[in-house]
Amino acid sequence: LAGSWLVIPAPPQATDFAVSPMLLDRDGRIFHARLSADGEWLLPVPLTEMGRWLPLAAVAIEDKRFWSHPGVDPLALGRALAQNIMNGRVVSGASTITVQTARLARPRKRNLVSKYVEFIEALKLERRLTKDEILEIYLNRAPFGGNLRGAEAAARFYFDKKARDLSLGESALLVALLRGPALYRPDRNPALAAARRDLVLNLLEAKGVISAAEALRAKAEPVEARRGRMPRQAWHLAEAIFNETGATGPDVPDAPEEKWRWGRPGRAYGLPTSLDPQMQAALENRLARALANFPDRVTGAGAVMAHETGEILAYVGNARWTGTSDASDAAGAADGRWVDCARAARSPGSTLKPFIYLAAFANNGLTPASLLADTPLELGGQAPRNFDKRYRGPVSAALALGDSLNAPAVRVLRLAGEAAAVDILRRSGFKYLRPDGRYGDSLILGGCEANLLQMLEAYGALARLGTSRPPDWRPGGGRAAARRVFSEGAAWLTNESLKDDSRLPPGLRFSRPDDASPALAFKTGTSHGLRDAWLAAFTPDHTLVLWLGDPRGAAHPGLTALSALGPVAAPLADDLRRISEANGRATGRWPDRPASVESYRACAVSGQPLGPYCPAERQAFRLKAGAKTHPCRIHALKRGRLVSLWPPELAGWMEGGPGAAGTPGTSGAAAASGTSGARSGPVITSPLTGGLILLDEPRGSLPLRCEGAEGLVHWFVDEVHQASVPADLTPTLALSPGQHRVSLVDARGRTAGLDFSVKLRRDMDRDRDLPLLAFQ
Repeated sequence: LAGSWLVIPAPPQATDFAVSPMLLDRDGRIFHARLSADGEWLLPVPLTEMGRWLPLAAVAIEDKRFWSHPGVDPLALGRALAQNIMNGRVVSGASTITVQTARLARPRKRNLVSKYVEFIEALKLERRLTKDEILEIYLNRAPFGGNLRGAEAAARFYFDKKARDLSLGESALLVALLRGPALYRPDRNPALAAARRDLVLNLLEAKGVISAAEALRAKAEPVEARRGRMPRQAWHLAEAIFNETGATGPDVPDAPEEKWRWGRPGRAYGLPTSLDPQMQAALENRLARALANFPDRVTGAGAVMAHETGEILAYVGNARWTGTSDASDAAGAADGRWVDCARAARSPGSTLKPFIYLAAFANNGLTPASLLADTPLELGGQAPRNFDKRYRGPVSAALALGDSLNAPAVRVLRLAGEAAAVDILRRSGFKYLRPDGRYGDSLILGGCEANLLQMLEAYGALARLGTSRPPDWRPGGGRAAARRVFSEGAAWLTNESLKDDSRLPPGLRFSRPDDASPALAFKTGTSHGLRDAWLAAFTPDHTLVLWLGDPRGAAHPGLTALSALGPVAAPLADDLRRISEANGRATGRWPDRPASVESYRACAVSGQPLGPYCPAERQAFRLKAGAKTHPCRIHALKRGRLVSLWPPELAGWMEGGPGAAGTPGTSGAAAASGTSGARSGPVITSPLTGGLILLDEPRGSLPLRCEGAEGLVHWFVDEVHQASVPADLTPTLALSPGQHRVSLVDARGRTAGLDFSVKLRRDMDRDRDLPLLAFQ
């Protein structure tokens, strides 16, 4: 014995063995697991996570003096020796749980020499490990049939639940499997398994471990021939984490060196991640709803990130693929469902526009109130048109950005400069840009490539007012330090332009904790040819990006961002807010206006500082640095007459008005050549041509204003006389929903007229008609 003690070491394999690669969510629960390097399901959990009954029953049946013997039970050894001698053959063993743990660590042929060595190893294990550690290793390594190792894998496979949730009857069945893992499998031999379970329950009752009533109730539990599934949620996120950290196993091909072992610090019970199981379920549910009306070839992807830390809270790489092993896997591989679309390069459509506007806000004096021209301009021999094939004429920068108008966006890109625009996109996190950065005007119309994670990083920087944190799956967001990538004030101006929820269909406006601030800022994007639909958004706490498309790049008629993803964005934002509030993680407050941003009195039409001849004013915001202080140059007094001096890109439009289907009027050529924009007759400035006025209540009022009229002005609405007042006075018109025409005749007999429409906000259609500057 003394020699054996010196020669035979404690088996190192007892505490160093392959386990299934496992990922834990932020609550510490397994959400994804793979086969171990040995091709087994071994999902180790702490002893405290094995429930009340399983450890108790295992000790009572397998080794009743486990807590008192030194690794070998002398009483059991003497009893077994006597029984075997009396019967002339082996009828009883003396293996303790510690001896079985040593045997699991180093399997050998079954003979007396092997048994002797195992006894020595068990004695040494008891000197190295505590009783709790030995019992924990044993219940995590014991075979339970097939390639199932450990109580957690067995509980999930046979009962589709966690080990800690096992009932007394289910725990007794697993203990029964310890004596015959293949023989008593409930999925193959339910009747035999039930009989063996009842025997275990009888023994527990006889030993006083459970009462007769508890045994009776446990025996009444049915034993069903069914099979559960191993945890395989967030399949694409798990694949990315395994590729990054290294995992081995039959279903992780070409992996780096083996790292998933019991003895590895931080890996024994799984790798912690930042995934929020409730938010993951909400994202999966909303994407499934968005895909309900699309063919199977169209799939979706999405991710949610926490602003404060950069943690990825939810991630769906491909909504059509769950990673479960079933008959549909081959079909899924054939039609692209394996593709992690969140990491695939796609056309971003209009989702880059906020960053180009931000560059112009920061460097070129543009403000959200600045007047832009939504009129035709040349772009490589073609005139960029909006999605609805209509031009709107004069619009504010905030409106042009929020409604994703193309012609104004190209003008903003030209104002900011391509080099500055590419630089800010690179700093924001877009990494697929050409090295030379040469795209021309197509850059702002989706002419480059990006992926969902890059967009998540960029919009997260917007939400943090210019501070970037790369998305990270590690708890706390990893070790990447936050860095400033663009101006705080310019980011705030951009964000204010993205908070208009009237772009969403009725009934999908954002729920607000109060009436003072919107709950979501968002931007949509649809790539050329209807191949990609994007929606990037952020709340006071989270950034979320959603995508729909065909992994093969095919076009589909329904892939328009607002109609496809608008019904998803607001409900998902509400889901995230409710989950955060329930867990005490929500702030619900937008960042305060930075000190670098100031308010100013602006002309309601031009957005420039208010001049003496402007017909109306509004509060606007701008950066203090480099702010332009000269008054509005559009409204002027010439030869005793009020005139509007429109810039060249608007002069022809305002002179001739929009033609059929939103094309420019006959004077568009004059505008392009830079002719004067002064008009020779009266002009109605309120309401605007083709304007849409939204009412919160069924009734409202509107001031009637004009420029260039002389003497007494006679106002008519829908061919009915309303008022006759001097040109410098402003009558008020009572509004009602519908299409209306307003016209005037001045003292010289000159006329002007225009059409406008009035709608209730709650009745507004999905697509806004002509969202011009409207005075309410």
